[in-house]
Amino acid sequence: MIGVGAEYALGNNWSAKIEYDYIKMFAQSYTATGQVTLVSPALTGTIDNIEHFSKMPQDLQLVKFGVNYHFAAQPIAVTARY
Repeated sequence: MIGVGAEYALGNNWSAKIEYDYIKMFAQSYTATGQVTLVSPALTGTIDNIEHFSKMPQDLQLVKFGVNYHFAAQPIAVTARY
């Protein structure tokens, strides 16, 4: 996974953000099983179906937008007094 993002203060307690993420997963082999139903004048019935997919890549590209409202305008400073 790799990504980049930015956030910009709009004023008062509001900010806007944008983020892009790219997620690459390893290609995997798998076998799909099931039944196919045929409905036609010449052929009617079910057939067992087994298909093998050799490499199925799974990559994601995500773009996120957001608007934030910050409830505390100023960060509350904690000081120690002795």
